[in-house]
Amino acid sequence: KGRLITTGPFAVVLHPLYTSVALLVLPGIGLLLDTWLGPAAGAALYASSRIFSGPEEKMLAKLFPSAYPTYRARVLLPWL
Repeated sequence: KGRLITTGPFAVVLHPLYTSVALLVLPGIGLLLDTWLGPAAGAALYASSRIFSGPEEKMLAKLFPSAYPTYRARVLLPWL
């Protein structure tokens, strides 16, 4: 819609979708299925999302030159 979303889960975590799938959903499925594959896949997904989120952040900084740096400084857990 052409606007930067900074409320809800975005106010807490810089990348809430990547973080929740990697750290909650995949490990949870692994625990339900009694296998360590879920936590291992979650760790791999989290690491790859942190590596490849750079281009997304550059695009957001270009689209929202004043709002994105302010948002990034205000997020509670920017490292997740």
